Amino acid sequence: MISESNLTELQLLYWIGHQLDPSAVHFNNVFSFAFTTPICPDIFQQAFDTAVSQYDVMRTVFREEKGVPKQQVLAAPPAPLCLVDFTAEPDPAAAAMEWQRHRAQRPFQLEHGLYDSALLLLNEEASIWFINMHHLITDASSFFLIAETLLGHYATLRQGEKLTITEKPPFSRYVDALQRQQASSRAAKSHAFWQEKVSQPLDPANFYGRLPAKRNSQVRRWIYNLGTEQTTRLIALAEQTDLGTTTSELRQFCLTATLFFGLMHQLTGNSHLGLVTTIHNRATQVNRQTAGVLMELCPVQVTIDQGETFTTLLHKVTEEMKQLLLHYRHGASRAASDLALDVMFTFVQRPSLSFDEQIVKHTIVHPGHGSERLGLHIHHLADDNSFDLYLDFHLDIFTEEEQAHAQQSLQKLLDRLLENPDASIQDGAIPWPEFASDDLGLNGNGNGRSKPSYAPPTTPIESQLQQIWEEILDRSPIGIHDDFFDLGGESLRAMSFLSKFEAATGHYLPLSTLLRSSTIAALASQIETETKPDAIITIQPGSPDVPSLFLIPGAAGNTLALNRVAKNMLPEQPIYTFQTPNLDVEDFPAANVEHLAVYYREAIQDAQPQGPYYLGGYSAGGILAYEVAQQLRQVGETVPFLVVIDMPAPNPGYKSWWRVSHFLAKALRLSSHREEAIFLWGRDNWNRATFFRVFGSRRILRNYKGRIVRFRKMTLKRKLHHMQRRFKNLPGEREIRQREAAAGAQVNRTPEPRDMDASSITDPRARALFEMYDKAARKYLPQSYDGRITLLRCPLGYGRKEIRSPFPHYGWKRLTKDLDVHTIQEAHGHLALLREPAVSIVGQTIQTTLSKTMNKDDSK
Repeated sequence: MISESNLTELQLLYWIGHQLDPSAVHFNNVFSFAFTTPICPDIFQQAFDTAVSQYDVMRTVFREEKGVPKQQVLAAPPAPLCLVDFTAEPDPAAAAMEWQRHRAQRPFQLEHGLYDSALLLLNEEASIWFINMHHLITDASSFFLIAETLLGHYATLRQGEKLTITEKPPFSRYVDALQRQQASSRAAKSHAFWQEKVSQPLDPANFYGRLPAKRNSQVRRWIYNLGTEQTTRLIALAEQTDLGTTTSELRQFCLTATLFFGLMHQLTGNSHLGLVTTIHNRATQVNRQTAGVLMELCPVQVTIDQGETFTTLLHKVTEEMKQLLLHYRHGASRAASDLALDVMFTFVQRPSLSFDEQIVKHTIVHPGHGSERLGLHIHHLADDNSFDLYLDFHLDIFTEEEQAHAQQSLQKLLDRLLENPDASIQDGAIPWPEFASDDLGLNGNGNGRSKPSYAPPTTPIESQLQQIWEEILDRSPIGIHDDFFDLGGESLRAMSFLSKFEAATGHYLPLSTLLRSSTIAALASQIETETKPDAIITIQPGSPDVPSLFLIPGAAGNTLALNRVAKNMLPEQPIYTFQTPNLDVEDFPAANVEHLAVYYREAIQDAQPQGPYYLGGYSAGGILAYEVAQQLRQVGETVPFLVVIDMPAPNPGYKSWWRVSHFLAKALRLSSHREEAIFLWGRDNWNRATFFRVFGSRRILRNYKGRIVRFRKMTLKRKLHHMQRRFKNLPGEREIRQREAAAGAQVNRTPEPRDMDASSITDPRARALFEMYDKAARKYLPQSYDGRITLLRCPLGYGRKEIRSPFPHYGWKRLTKDLDVHTIQEAHGHLALLREPAVSIVGQTIQTTLSKTMNKDDSK
């Protein structure tokens, strides 16, 4: 794949990581630049657009060609600079900080652009430039290259001068150079060097004697600034230690890495330790001026001997780094991936920026997610010559007590290093926290279940499953009784597994298979018996005395997402979901909600012959649940509870357009497919027009109101300058109108994230299934409902233009008079509703409203 792709080795690893979980945000890199001098939004917008046009990585998208990832540079910027006005907020700085925290958690879609930027207006003298870039297109140095270019353009434009655009070195030049070097003898020696490293893997680092599974990507960051005095002492110590011929930056890197190895030794007890670091490939002048991910991941390994001191360990780290620097350009990132060390250390130089003789303060906005179990990132801040320490703890790995212990241990190691570099790194180590076995369970991860002993495969199909699991989950060995979800598996890894398994064996397994059979042994047994799966899937058996809840998955059939909801409900609540019907692409039924609902209704009545029935559905599954409820009520059954999770209601008014399209098709003798296409075209445009009529005009009015408020707050001098720019063709009037049209829709609001559509699904069956269910939901012409509906929605609203609703009630008030709406503030998009932290609130909300309904029924 590498030879056919135009990605670097590191980019390819990042791309694969993104494909495994496209909704993850741990590849987001976010900086915030604070200005304490007046900033003109129009000039800043033009300066930003010019900077984006100069750096090809800012216009880069990633697309697949015959399964091979390719990076393509667009002619125009893929996204405008957003303008967000906080001047009317009671506390603009706090509001801007909260906005940035939420915005940093928005995932990127690789085919649509990999940066997200905004200018946040706080008051006349203060503003913030927010810039988020995917790691596929950036390293830390790139942020400051782009920032310096942008500020230079702004200063020129503010003086009324014409910009002189100079060509920046393209990232594609760097990629071409790397690929040309792959055939060199030096590259061959480096690959042999890394193969030798990979052949000697380390034992896993069991922090505090435990190795719990990672179930999500949530990370807690502890920030500690050393201050100028302590930093100066550390740098002096690095300079005075005899390490041979090395640069100052390498000396500082090795000394701080020594601290981290000392911490790892104290937290694990291991003598053979390894971590992954980044080495930047910016030795030449042209590379220093190139924006992009000009670096490699590099595994660093040391052995700590009995009585090891800070000084002796520093020498070991330095000698290791000197060796790695000879070979990091070829094969290092792949070796780092293969060794799966799961611990990260970085050392970054943060330069000083100034504008109008004022320091521009730059801070990191952490998205709260990460992939490594433990990470230490040290940033050398040039503004005050101090070190910022960022210690990242994966929340599935470290308890709160362990995090506090690690923080104290790092501080004590630092003090002892400065006090006596020849002291043993183990002297004065703080004892580990005491663990209560009842709380941790036998396997130490708090779930109360003991880890099964390793059981090897006994059949060819088990061996094949094991091989694919070990590849997908990046663990080895995996026994046939190990649970997929306990090993860190989730929806996207499950999809990847099922796709690889079908390619290898020809067996197609639906996603819900893993809910029934989550071990290799159980899966192999199901495959070998070839029994037809039941329509009903038990997520949680619950108590026989509690009525069951039936939840219908969304258009993609993701039953694992509903499993996450169930985990946040009471254990005694029985919860069932459904195997999606008709998975043979060649035998899909007609896209019709009424016909599809029969399958779910019959499955429910087979499992529970009599009501009352408690129903729900996510996304398009909410529409199906609504129709199932209608059909059950038509045959005399009661449905006291119906929950719809983030799905706008179809407009019953579409029936008039259906009559028109039916008449046209009949008059023109068109096929049923053409009639359907005419209906959907008119229906989708009707929905867009309704959204604009209700919501779009308000947004435009808010836009102009915000501009008037900002204009009134300007000084007379700024007002005159603003009017000159508007009426004296600086730039041309057409250019002004185009730029305002692009940016105007973004003012004063948080743009809606892109929701899942068929283009984001790679599995052909899942994609065809999604399109069929999506079409059925859009064609649905509902009848009114005289029961109660509970709606759970995200605060941003449903994103897809064909389906979204401008109303807080998502249009369900047109169908029922009894509507209970809950807005899940923790969700920042449709897909985020069924992921942490929002899914826990979703589960609790459903349980609360369901229990209230059941209690009412019992009291009757």
